Amino acid sequence: MSEEEEDYAFHVGTINGMAGKAKLPNTKITIHQRKVSFLIDTGASVNILGEVSYRENLKGQSLQESSTVIRPYGGRGPLVVLGKFQTVVEANNRTSQTDIFVVRGTSGNLLSYETAKKLGLVEVHIDVNATVTDNGNTQGILQEYKDVFRGIGKLKDFQVKLHVDPSVVPVKQPYRRIPFHVRKQVEKELQELERQDIIERVDGPTPWVSPIVEAPKLKIMIGYSGWKTIDG
Repeated sequence: MSEEEEDYAFHVGTINGMAGKAKLPNTKITIHQRKVSFLIDTGASVNILGEVSYRENLKGQSLQESSTVIRPYGGRGPLVVLGKFQTVVEANNRTSQTDIFVVRGTSGNLLSYETAKKLGLVEVHIDVNATVTDNGNTQGILQEYKDVFRGIGKLKDFQVKLHVDPSVVPVKQPYRRIPFHVRKQVEKELQELERQDIIERVDGPTPWVSPIVEAPKLKIMIGYSGWKTIDG
């Protein structure tokens, strides 16, 4: 199995249980002239349609076999993929052609970050220069607070306390292999983050474990058990 065949999604088994407890980013998208409700999950790398929803809305749509392994966040094993189909989805007066995976179970449907972005349902702003004042003056902000826009920045002489619900069971996700061709870049980035005092090495097990997500052209996200962020 190649590494490209592994994808990740939110723990779909909890979607229905969360209904009514929080305002979730639900939306309806059009598939084959049918309005289907989806939960936007910016952490999911694939679009997921529950088996029940598939049979109620798209039972005439044939499925192709799929070897893709979809692992839910915090789950014990991969989801059971019944198949996939490629289709054109529509929302927000935009369309996008994408793959949708049908999984066994009665849980809700997930719309991935990539598809939601193409449909104009989510936006991510990471450029500080996009911030403007009421009169549209960007440079004024950069000049007035230039000390906080230089370098990484670090809050000194202050220890952050993270308030964690003690009833929440820590999640230990399995290690995800890093593609061989980017391993040197990942190791270099980790060393640079350690040099900047952003992360530090730890020895021994930790209660929470998340895999590294390598993102070419962007800073990598740290989550591997061998590293941790440091307070203050």
